[in-house]
Amino acid sequence: MTETDSRMVRVPPRSSLSRYLRLFPGAIVVAAVTLAVSATTTALRLGGPEVSHKVGLSLDGLRAGHLWLIPASTLAQPGPAVRWVMPCFVFVVVALLEYQVGTIRALVTFFLSDWIASPLMVLLLWGLGAAGWSEAKQVASRGDAGASAAALGTLVAATLLLRQPWRNLMLAGTAFFLGIQWSFSRLDSSTVHTLGAIVGLAAALVWLRSNRIRQINTDEFWPTRLLTWIWRKARRQP
Repeated sequence: MTETDSRMVRVPPRSSLSRYLRLFPGAIVVAAVTLAVSATTTALRLGGPEVSHKVGLSLDGLRAGHLWLIPASTLAQPGPAVRWVMPCFVFVVVALLEYQVGTIRALVTFFLSDWIASPLMVLLLWGLGAAGWSEAKQVASRGDAGASAAALGTLVAATLLLRQPWRNLMLAGTAFFLGIQWSFSRLDSSTVHTLGAIVGLAAALVWLRSNRIRQINTDEFWPTRLLTWIWRKARRQP
């Protein structure tokens, strides 16, 4: 058994759990709040269109000055399946960035990725609709909700701060998703995801300039230890 293999099996689960609780308070809180909102909307039997209509950000909401819709739309997930998957995704990406740059900066990146991208998406589609694109005009008037843009922005920021080869691997996967979604996702979803990724890119450049980045040791946590073990085994193949 190699040294890496022994570390994979000898880490006490209880000590690992307590360590994660100390390392990722921001990720735990945001994921828990998102999960609580999902449970509430499910208990109230609110469908996706109802959630988007009530708390989704739209052109009419911006015109009316309902700025409270911006944070509310981040935490409310419209899709039935997405309501339970998104809190897990939010935890993973926020925890990844939180480990690298700290709790406050990770949470700022998460929320600003959506709070900047969502209003920009609405205004951009409104401008395209005014220019004659009927689909953009229709979508701009429809409420949009969900944490996907915030999570993607956080993922991009965290990915750009990783060492190789993980940086290129994760960037390639994220770029593939952002590119292919334009062929199957709604116009507003594709637009806000791309804008969220751009905000995450800008955040990564800010954090890189601060020189206060904690590089992830892939042997420190069990998920990354497993990935490292697989990577090393694959490289040893003839």
